[in-house]
Amino acid sequence: MKSSVFILVLHLLEGALSNSLIQLNNNGYEGIVIAIDPNVPEDEALIQQIKDMVTEASPYLFEATEKRFYFKSVSILIPENWKTKPDYVKPKLETYKNADVLVEPNQSGNDEPYTEQVGKCGEKGEKIHFTPDFLAGKKLKQYGPQGRVFVHEWAHLQWGVFNEYNNDEKFYLSKGKPQAVRCSTDITGERRAIKCQGGSCSEGRCRLNQLTGLFEKECEFIPHKEQTVKTSIMFAQSIDSVVGFCTKKSHNKEAPNMQNQKCNLRSTWEVISDSEDFKKTAPMTTNPPNPTFSLLQIGPRVVCLVLDKSGSMSNGDRLNRMNQAGKLFLLQTVEDGSWVGLVMFDSRAQVQSELRQIQSGMDRDALTKSLPTVASGGTSICSGLRSAFTVIRKKYPTDGSEIVLLTDGEDSTISGCFNEVKQSGAIIHTVALGPSAAAELEQLSQMTGGLQTYASDQAQNNGLIDAFGALSSGNGAISQRSIQLESKGSTLQNLQWMNGTVTVDSTVGKDTLFLITWTKQQPQIFLWDPSGTRQNGFVVDSATKMAYLQIPDIAKVGIWKYSLQASSQTLTLTVTSRASSATLPPITVTSRMNKDTGKFPSPLIVYADIRQGTSPILRASVTAVIESANGKTVTLELLDNGAGADATKNDGVYSRYFTAYDTNGRYSVKIRALGGINTAGQTAVSQPNGAMYMPGWIENGEIKLNPPRPENNKTNVQKKQACFSRTSSGGSFVASNVPKSPIPDLFPPCQITDLRAKIHGYSLINLTWTAPGDDYDHGQASKYIVRISTSILDLRDKFNDSVQVNTTDLIPKEATSEEIFVFKPENITFENGTDLFIAIKAVDKANLESEISNIARVSLFIPLPPELPSPDATYVPSPNISINSTIPGIHILKIMWRWIGELQLTLTSTEIIFRSIYTRRKTRYKKSLLNILRGTMRLFRALASLLFLHLLQGSNASLVQLNDNGYEDVIIAIDPDVPEDGEIIEQIKAMVIAASTYLFEATEKRFFFKNVSILIPETWEANLQYRRPKHESYKHADVIVAPPTLPGQDEPYTRQFTECGAKAEYIHFTPDVVLGKKQSEYGPLGRLLVHEWAHLRWGVFDEYNEDQPFYSAKSKKIEATRCSAGISGTNSVYKCQGGSCVTRSCRTDSTTKLYEKDCQFFPDKVQTEKTSIMFMQSIDSVVDFCNEKNHNQEAPSLQNLKCNFRSTWEVIRESEDFSRATPMTGPPSPPAFSLLRISERIVCLVLDKSGSMSGSNRLNRMNQAAKHFLLQTVENGSWVGMVQFDSSASIKSELIQIRSDSERDALVKSLPTQATGGTSICTGIRTAFQVIGKVASQLDGSEIVLLTDGEDNTASVCIDEVKESGVIIHFIALGPSADQAVIQMSNETGGNHFYASDNAENNGLIDAFAALTSENAGLSQKSIQLESKGLKLTNDAWMNDTVTIDSTVGKDTFFLVTWTAQPPSISLWDPSGTLTAGFTQDTASQMAYLRIPGNAQVGTWTYSLQAKANSEILAITINSRAANSSVPPITVSAKMNKDTNSFPSPMIVYAEVRQGYMPILGASVTAVIESNSGNTEVLELLDNGAAADAFKDDGIYSRYFTGYSENGRYSLKVRAYAGTNSARRSLKHAQSRAAYIPGWVVNGEIKGNPPRPEADENTETILENFSRTASGGAFVVSGFPNSPFPDPYPPSQITDLDATPEGEDVTLTWTAPGEDFDVGKVQRYIIRISGSMIDLRDNFDDALQVNTTDLLPKEANSKETFTFKPGNIPEENATHIFIAIQSVDKSNLTSKVSNIAQVALFIPQADPNPDENHSSGVNVFTVVLSVVISIVVVSIILSTIICVIKKKNSSSRPGTWL
Repeated sequence: MKSSVFILVLHLLEGALSNSLIQLNNNGYEGIVIAIDPNVPEDEALIQQIKDMVTEASPYLFEATEKRFYFKSVSILIPENWKTKPDYVKPKLETYKNADVLVEPNQSGNDEPYTEQVGKCGEKGEKIHFTPDFLAGKKLKQYGPQGRVFVHEWAHLQWGVFNEYNNDEKFYLSKGKPQAVRCSTDITGERRAIKCQGGSCSEGRCRLNQLTGLFEKECEFIPHKEQTVKTSIMFAQSIDSVVGFCTKKSHNKEAPNMQNQKCNLRSTWEVISDSEDFKKTAPMTTNPPNPTFSLLQIGPRVVCLVLDKSGSMSNGDRLNRMNQAGKLFLLQTVEDGSWVGLVMFDSRAQVQSELRQIQSGMDRDALTKSLPTVASGGTSICSGLRSAFTVIRKKYPTDGSEIVLLTDGEDSTISGCFNEVKQSGAIIHTVALGPSAAAELEQLSQMTGGLQTYASDQAQNNGLIDAFGALSSGNGAISQRSIQLESKGSTLQNLQWMNGTVTVDSTVGKDTLFLITWTKQQPQIFLWDPSGTRQNGFVVDSATKMAYLQIPDIAKVGIWKYSLQASSQTLTLTVTSRASSATLPPITVTSRMNKDTGKFPSPLIVYADIRQGTSPILRASVTAVIESANGKTVTLELLDNGAGADATKNDGVYSRYFTAYDTNGRYSVKIRALGGINTAGQTAVSQPNGAMYMPGWIENGEIKLNPPRPENNKTNVQKKQACFSRTSSGGSFVASNVPKSPIPDLFPPCQITDLRAKIHGYSLINLTWTAPGDDYDHGQASKYIVRISTSILDLRDKFNDSVQVNTTDLIPKEATSEEIFVFKPENITFENGTDLFIAIKAVDKANLESEISNIARVSLFIPLPPELPSPDATYVPSPNISINSTIPGIHILKIMWRWIGELQLTLTSTEIIFRSIYTRRKTRYKKSLLNILRGTMRLFRALASLLFLHLLQGSNASLVQLNDNGYEDVIIAIDPDVPEDGEIIEQIKAMVIAASTYLFEATEKRFFFKNVSILIPETWEANLQYRRPKHESYKHADVIVAPPTLPGQDEPYTRQFTECGAKAEYIHFTPDVVLGKKQSEYGPLGRLLVHEWAHLRWGVFDEYNEDQPFYSAKSKKIEATRCSAGISGTNSVYKCQGGSCVTRSCRTDSTTKLYEKDCQFFPDKVQTEKTSIMFMQSIDSVVDFCNEKNHNQEAPSLQNLKCNFRSTWEVIRESEDFSRATPMTGPPSPPAFSLLRISERIVCLVLDKSGSMSGSNRLNRMNQAAKHFLLQTVENGSWVGMVQFDSSASIKSELIQIRSDSERDALVKSLPTQATGGTSICTGIRTAFQVIGKVASQLDGSEIVLLTDGEDNTASVCIDEVKESGVIIHFIALGPSADQAVIQMSNETGGNHFYASDNAENNGLIDAFAALTSENAGLSQKSIQLESKGLKLTNDAWMNDTVTIDSTVGKDTFFLVTWTAQPPSISLWDPSGTLTAGFTQDTASQMAYLRIPGNAQVGTWTYSLQAKANSEILAITINSRAANSSVPPITVSAKMNKDTNSFPSPMIVYAEVRQGYMPILGASVTAVIESNSGNTEVLELLDNGAAADAFKDDGIYSRYFTGYSENGRYSLKVRAYAGTNSARRSLKHAQSRAAYIPGWVVNGEIKGNPPRPEADENTETILENFSRTASGGAFVVSGFPNSPFPDPYPPSQITDLDATPEGEDVTLTWTAPGEDFDVGKVQRYIIRISGSMIDLRDNFDDALQVNTTDLLPKEANSKETFTFKPGNIPEENATHIFIAIQSVDKSNLTSKVSNIAQVALFIPQADPNPDENHSSGVNVFTVVLSVVISIVVVSIILSTIICVIKKKNSSSRPGTWL
């Protein structure tokens, strides 16, 4: 009987859940509620404006819908705080909750009308939003008449249609031509580039992007004011002629608008015609009447509790639970000023309390005492309701009053009072308790607009308290409402604890209440506020089994902690609060289902709306807990990703499908929302469902622009959001038709709604979408069906007949993941101008198919001549591929393979273009270009065979990935020496957010910051928001925040020591820079980050030069070094002393002919120039990089020197990033942040003990190295375990934390002693996972040191496991046969890769283990290698040497001696000459070691080792740690420029020697490179700024390596020594840094910034002696030939050529290159000169050659000097001589052309008109002297010109001369 009642009720209630009271009656809409927000100031005119809008809208709606609909009656809801008037009446069911239109104050000038719309096409919206200014007609120009706008929004609200414009994609390609997004296409207008600044806008012609064929971002479509077209209202209702909706005939199906995307290309009229409203009406034959209006004013809240006390309430502790919830409502939820009464009922009703106004705590207490205490009798719901009506009517009419009805029982007579309820005007909120509550309850809440909730008998779910907690007033100001912060329960056993935290954020805290309930005995209760103070004073109510604490005033902001202890009972905790301020809106969560009823197998949708006021909250963690009638719960993660159930991304509405039905009956919904560090509030965002803002009109051929939108409307402006927690009841719903278990799979994957397509090259299409699931958006689909067509309607209507794309490699990901798929269209014509349409279906394992996705499109645009022939037959074939291939690395391989094919096609096409362009040009240009193109094609064909090697190339430690235009895995690390300051984290986030937008615009919408990890030191306090890192470490940091090298030296810089276009190492900021304390000197943080990011990521250089701040320009004037030259400013000397500053004009230096050294360029504060970021990003107008058009090639900037005079944008365009990105059509998502805190080191040794380890003394050598690691290298506090493996694996030691030597000794005893068996690497790794997992809750960030000497063909099997584990793999390959596959593991996880040969004298194995210090420990904790040396000796031979212990080290100094045959004689003397004894001898492992107690004596230690065997190998290793934690030790780090290389390409060795962050100069640095078979080559590394070394004196020592001897692994080891007075600590400025701004020119006056600290001068300090060694890891070489080969190596490029004029002569200096790069001696030099820098660069061989007969090349790295007399140059009017050099070796191989040096042919003029205001009092003598000097200068110039002309006339032709 009961189930049939439920089914009947379900039928009555079925349909979409909507709060609206709107009814359609005889074509007229009745019951419309327009509510004025309480925060709107009182204004009677506003009411009339609302009436005028609706009255105007009604006939417009009537005509637009073909005489079907009009507005009949409207209620205007007036706030309680407005004055009362006689014509204002009390509302009935009308509330703010069910308002259809909300009038609310604007946000930051944003008056955009919009509609909240969270459903699918055809589903009703939520609310329309208008502002008072809009209604007052102040936005008429921008949006059109208010009545028309109301109809536009009404279509969103009532019929679920969408906009037919698109602010993110204003234009699209149709048949290769750009079209404005509009409907219909008959709307006429013009395209104009609109640029707005301040309050005004200007317009110009739109420019086409030659790559995309679309217009630039500023381009807008401006419609003509006079039109004849009638559609469409959903495009621009503001056009006078527009009076209808787009129909099937007039609809523009091609336009990329929301209507097409959401409604499957159907027109708005088609959707409206399918609506229920349309089906219920026919066109009227007469005009409709005018709307009628009711003015309703909110009054005091009146609420009566009607509580069931029948006998069934004694079951399951229901009566007591009801009283607990009732008390929460009475004590906290219901607002002050409300009138509250109480009725209880069983088979009859009894009034427990008449209406009582709550004015104090006394009133609340009195009402709680009226709650029922005994349960007995039957159930008569109508009796209870009628008694409540009586209670209310004694004081007020029942209109608008509320009744909270709770019952747990059935009542067959309930329908008897339905009519009374309807007539009463009261709102009924129903609470169904337990599974047997009357089935008809929901009808009561539905018919009256009340809230329906359900609570099961599972007390731990806290459902009953949640239901009452949700009953705050819907009509009061938001600041008065009770907000639930936490609701949690747990059933505890014997003395268990319920521990947790709740966050009180700054938007709440007033009237905060903690409520604890229990079921048996009072628990122990502990509560601590954020400062750690325990809170006492809980009021205990033993009878009701509850305790509560009200926090006085405003609760402290932060994390509150609680601990509750109990046995064998259920506890719950509820925390509620109110807004902390009436002026600051609190963060709120509202939730609901899309329907009140669900009929299996129809899915339901859960919605949660999170916002602060009207601003949505993004990136919160939101979960829904859905509890069924039998108490089972399902937890869903809700998403705001614009996919699956979620309609719009980043709108603050989080959604998910619900399909997990398990029984018929009621289900409750509860939402939990947590805001962490990554959460952001989004403000002033252009709404997706709003009327179009009209930029302007064309009237009589003239463009009339409207006022610009507020600036913050143009981009997603986001503000950081504090942590918060909220819970919210989402009410209940009823399910039916659910079959008994097992429930069949009837749920298909959900429709893909965010399919996007981009075209790459001229034939590849890149698709992206969010993965659906097996059941809607849960699980994983089985496969995808991708089809394409050139007809959009054929694809929509005949999907199965369209061309199917090969998706063999496309393996679906887990639901809600991002899918990427690249394919080449086949079996279809795809040529220039073709529009191609793509759609997808997903299929699950039950073969159920999703709906067809939205249809994506690409339009092929090729800006080439139409006669372009097809590519030749040598085009590289490209297999169909998917980026998400499961084979590790193969996706990159496939994409690069395809890319090469595409590039070859592009090059072939380019050759054809150049043939046509240069047909009539000089032959040499044409031939050169064609030869370059053909050579490039041959090169790229050859590259195909080397692709796998490319996968491993690159030695940059960064983990950054570029994915869909966004940079992911950016790491910003806070140095352990930075004192704890939470503001640093907040400022880092603010910096990145600001930088992301700036970067996006600066790169033409190509790049932005997608996600960033902030690495927090272990020394900072733990925080619940901090997670353990995975592969992130200081080694991989892209940005380091560290204390300044010297106090006050806060300059931001990038560690950059590679060539132009190559990635740099890291960016360095100081805490003061991050905290914004240096903004006046360096500009805003976000801009600063973009400047440094360009150094780091794209290898560009600065466009200023502090060493050469001025230069002689072609204009014959002295110019400031800058880019672009259009940046204006003043050249002045500005000096300050004490409190006063003096400014004077600059004087010319007699030697340089340029300005004196104290002269500085002060830029004007107000500029219009947009470039360049690499000069001064701090200038407000600068938003771009210099390009080839505006680049200043004259300036002596590092960018010109290093990048061959190319602009920064040209270099960026050639980057790998640029080739992988196309401009985005919409704004990027804001950056997401992860807070990762370094924690204790966890490392497990995984050691090979297979049979092959018995050869070449490998097992023993492994044990020596491992003992050194365990005794010395690994830091105290680390957790260390050990696994050994052969064909199986065994645990030798579980994880032990190292606290003393006893733990180290215990681990040493666990090392393997025998070598047998095969090799199973994966078994060893998996066992290590088990070892780590026993101590660590997660494997993230733990380390495995894997050593093996054998091959294992199964090693690749566990690569995916390793990647997913989060473990870092350090790989040590021992001997030539060690498995290659493991290299990928170390590369993928960010670990180190080492190689040690079987030559023990090279000590490679100990070096490898010694290098494995923690990457995250403070520098003072790390073991530093001072010496590592080995030697082969015969009987009684000695190994004697010294090692220097300098003052920066000495703590924990460790001497290790190893041997291979017999223990040697060991003698060691300290610097005072005392023999040091006490070596511990380990004969089994053939080693002895000595630890020096305390700090070792500073100075030279001497050792002598004497061999005792005929053939002996001895090795000594010496390590130490920093002597003092406050003094950074001198360190050496080494690396190669690549991890892999293919012969004959050279490699570069880098060694960085520094103390802290200060470079060490003048050291003697050598690299020892050992090949696979043990051959070694020694290179002297240099810091001379020549050849491989990018910058002189930067502490980076470099050299080319070309000494390959075989294929396979090579190891690198570096030694650095400093003798007496040889090394210096450099204090000069770092290279590659943001320009320091000395000051600004404001209104003609210089306003200086604080001067730099004195320590910024280029000074050096002498260092004491020191010695260091370091392992640089391993690299792999391939392609080395077995047979003899010709000399493949030319001389290196000369990069430091400098030219100095000396009278009529020019003296050149440079560093000599070598025969093979920088080794040997070149054969000769070719020097050429030109009057044109570009000609010399591009046509070097055609320039005038200098006679170099007497120039004999010196040995490589020597200083070369050459003087010559220029004479005449062929170029007329030349102002400079430009000089360049090529060197030639004995094989006649030539180097690249050198950097170009220049000298001026004139004396430049100083600024002739210095500003008198900037003068410091120039006297008459100065003026006279200036005039005399000017006359002399002019005379010299005239004489020079005459001389040059005469010489030129006497010269018959250019030639070679002396």
